[in-house]
Amino acid sequence: KLLFAQFHDILPGTGIQKVEEQGLVKMDILGLRTLTVIGDALDNIRQSRGIDLDIDNIPLDDPEVYAMLAAGDTDGVFQLESDGMRTYLKALHPERIEDIIAMVALYRPGPLEGGMVSDFIKRKHGETKVVYPHPMLKPVLEETYGVMVYQEQIMQVASTMAGFTLGQADELRRAMGKKKAEVLAAKRKDFLAGANQNGVDEKTANEVFDLMEFFSGYGFNKSHSAAYGVVTYQTAYLRCHYGPEYMAAILTSFMENADKVTTYIEACHRAGLEVLPPDINLSYTNFSVSDGKIRFGLAAIKGVGREVINQIIAEREKGGNFTSLTDLCSRIVVNKRILEGLIRSGALDSLGGRRSQYLAVYEQALDIGRRYAEEQASQQLSLFDFGMEQKKLLEVELPQIAELSKMELLHMEKDSIGFYVSGHPLDEYTERLKPIVNHRLSELAELSDRASLRVAGLITGNQNRLTKNGDSMAIFTLEDKTASVRCVVFPKAYAASRSAIADNNPVLVNGRLQVEDEDRYTIIVESVFALEGMDLLAVPKGMEAPKQPEEEKAGRYPRRRREQQPEPPHAVVYVRVPDSSHLADIRRLAADKAGSFDVVPYYSDIQRYQRGLGIQVDSDVIDLYKVQFGEGNVVVRVATK
Repeated sequence: KLLFAQFHDILPGTGIQKVEEQGLVKMDILGLRTLTVIGDALDNIRQSRGIDLDIDNIPLDDPEVYAMLAAGDTDGVFQLESDGMRTYLKALHPERIEDIIAMVALYRPGPLEGGMVSDFIKRKHGETKVVYPHPMLKPVLEETYGVMVYQEQIMQVASTMAGFTLGQADELRRAMGKKKAEVLAAKRKDFLAGANQNGVDEKTANEVFDLMEFFSGYGFNKSHSAAYGVVTYQTAYLRCHYGPEYMAAILTSFMENADKVTTYIEACHRAGLEVLPPDINLSYTNFSVSDGKIRFGLAAIKGVGREVINQIIAEREKGGNFTSLTDLCSRIVVNKRILEGLIRSGALDSLGGRRSQYLAVYEQALDIGRRYAEEQASQQLSLFDFGMEQKKLLEVELPQIAELSKMELLHMEKDSIGFYVSGHPLDEYTERLKPIVNHRLSELAELSDRASLRVAGLITGNQNRLTKNGDSMAIFTLEDKTASVRCVVFPKAYAASRSAIADNNPVLVNGRLQVEDEDRYTIIVESVFALEGMDLLAVPKGMEAPKQPEEEKAGRYPRRRREQQPEPPHAVVYVRVPDSSHLADIRRLAADKAGSFDVVPYYSDIQRYQRGLGIQVDSDVIDLYKVQFGEGNVVVRVATK
């Protein structure tokens, strides 16, 4: 209290150096979300498996954990999730906790740019010989294969070679970090004198001091790295051996972050973990685990507050599971908006009815349930005093109507929970997209500004706008299974792609990345293609049209041919027609509708393509071709290179 009274007036405007000179200890106190995630995971393990895991006493040499890390399977693992880190882990093949601690220290801009990480990995695997500046330093640097990784190693070198006390070694470390020339000159003199007393020649001592000075710019605090490394290993251990419980804790932690939840749900799918929609009889407030499956929490449903959730869970524990829509309405206080959210999210699917049926009668069920609850409350005294028979709940009759389409159900989940749970609109395109797309949206952080992209996803939040010149353009959000990104379509690209741009459309987008800042990106769109109709025509291979004389001539002069060859089209529309007499119709429909689709006719009579016609159309013409020649005879193929 006395110290605070003495210094509280000057601290707000005082620099770090001055504070230290006043004799005060400076501390950086970090709060880690990961520690809460670990605690929640341990609670999940206790509830789902009955195991009280002591995370501070897990084995630090588990081969399965290191095998998982060496495979780059690090979704949800603290500090190790980036694509760059995964690449280095695959090369490093960590086998001990010290390897993880070192990677936490090395994976920073300085060491990465200086080549320290690659050198460290090569030394570990014997590809580069491990050498020490002096034999007496082997005990200090052996752990890191002769590389000075930690600030503490610089202090140890000074202590071992020059006899510095730990206090003197720390002063040297700080002087090197602050690059104070006059202080370093004095420290070098002290270092050379101490090294000489230990039998080290001046040339070697100078070389070691130079190395210390060089590595001080990259060295990281080992105590910090060790603490982070242990937490990293703990999360990897939980991911490896208690995947459902750990991922449920991760999902709970990021419940308010739609992109993160989307990314981790996809990670669960890749790991073979099933993520189930919320269930009125099985879900709790947050994500939970049952029979090895992750269940959405009721708190994920928009508009369903904690008070209602607590009421649902308490009533379920008191009176057993809910058995029907009317039973639910009679036992909890719920309004139309909340009940509709429960239905649309899929939380009532287990009650036996279809969502379409519940949406048709939920208002009626609310009225019946409310009246029944009021009657029960008013009759309670009479029932006990006079033995009156309790009235039975009148069930609402569900209409015999078909269920909504799969796509409608998915969009309901997205609207009510914020995520697709029971499936994804892109699922049916997954195999076809593999050879076409070059990035997932979650990978954008690893790319440089102006990087060329071919990505697929769903359009949401589409806004059509006019430029100052009155030209149409669009701005929308593209979402895939891993993340979302803002997309801008300027007039020229919009004119060629406008029919594909609409909310909830699954599309393929070509464009370039614009890096706004560290966490914000925009795709400047060059073209947009609807994913429907991208199958190839089933025609015999090797049936190309004969080369035209101009093509043969150009073939003799490769350099000239390359110069004249146009940019490859983004996509090709194949039109199957009986014979070449229909080429006039193909040209007529394409008149004045230039776009980015290159038209290639296929003549059934001779089983030949005709390329190089120079006909390029927009997506509206494709629809005209389908009307003219039949939908099965018009197919879009997107270039894969």
